[in-house]
Formats: sequence, structure tokens, C-alpha cells
Amino acid sequence: MSRHLFIIEECGNDYKITGTQIQNDSFEFYNSEYYETHDADLFNYVEDSLNGNIITFSKEVIGELGQDDLVLTPVDPLIIRKSTAVTMGKYILKSRCDYTITFDFFQFQLLNNILVDNGYVITNQNRESKYLEIINTEDVDLINYLEQYLEVRDRIEIYYRFYDDYLTYVNLINESIDFDEIKAKYNTYSKMYN
Repeated sequence: MSRHLFIIEECGNDYKITGTQIQNDSFEFYNSEYYETHDADLFNYVEDSLNGNIITFSKEVIGELGQDDLVLTPVDPLIIRKSTAVTMGKYILKSRCDYTITFDFFQFQLLNNILVDNGYVITNQNRESKYLEIINTEDVDLINYLEQYLEVRDRIEIYYRFYDDYLTYVNLINESIDFDEIKAKYNTYSKMYN
């Protein structure tokens, strides 16, 4: 059986629906990113209404979301296209930076703390000398921690570059003046990750 999901973003006291998705039952999602509806008619209505409208609903909605809970605001098609392109770019970023990034940050903090606890505070200015100090100790465990630290640091650096590329992409999309330019910029961005 399929799940009918609205892709949502927080917007003050409301949620803004930025897209729709149909996923299988095993798809795991977080409430902050999606709203599941069991009403196929509502799903179709939203899907049809997204073209030409901003759709929001109050965070205060109790129970199942209904058509009466939705606020449709007509908007310039170029703005909608830009918003859609930004959202699609965000999902490309998310596919590159899955939830393991959280574990990488945790591991980095843990390893950094182990090195600090052993007297090695690594900064940009002393990085190389501290690496050599640790290697010269010939302490196998400490050297192991350093190797893991360097590996996870490299992974975090890659995530940062992905995010930086995304921010550049968002700026380029927001500066676009027509649909063709948006499409070209999206295609260029998406090809970076294929």
C-alpha cells in the first residue's frame, strides 16, 4: 500500500506545502519534513493546486487535514518555479548527505575530546606539529584515534562542500529571470551529483 505525503516546510505559525510524494509503506519520514494524508482526493487536490498557488495550513490543525484547512495564495509562476527548483535541490543535497552525517559529527566530537584529554588540542595553526607529536609518541591507540579523527574530518569537509554548493545553487536560482534559466541551473546542479 502507498503512503500519500505532502512535503512541508515551517513558515511561522503555518506549514507550507512545497510538493507531494507517493512512497511505499516502508518509507521512513520525519514529521518535520512530511505530512501524511489518508485522503486521496485531498492529495490530488493539493497536487493540482500547487501549480500557481502557495498552499499553507495552520500548525494548529487537529485531526486529519481537510480541504477547508488549506489556504491557497495565487503567486507568480516564476516564484513557484524557483521554489520548486530550490526544494528539488534540497533533496539532491539530502541524498548526498544522508542521516549518517549526524554520526560523523558525533564521532568527530568524541575523537576530538579524546585527543584533548590526552593533551593534544589541534588548531589550524598547530595542526601539522600536533599530528607529528602524536605519531612520535608511538602510542598505537592514540595514533589510531588520530587516523579516525582525520578520516571523519575529511568526510565532514565533503559534506560542507556539498552544502556550500547548495547555497550557491539557491542564490543562482533566486537570481534567475525566466523558466529556461532556472531549468539550466537546476540541470547543471543535478549533474554535479550524477
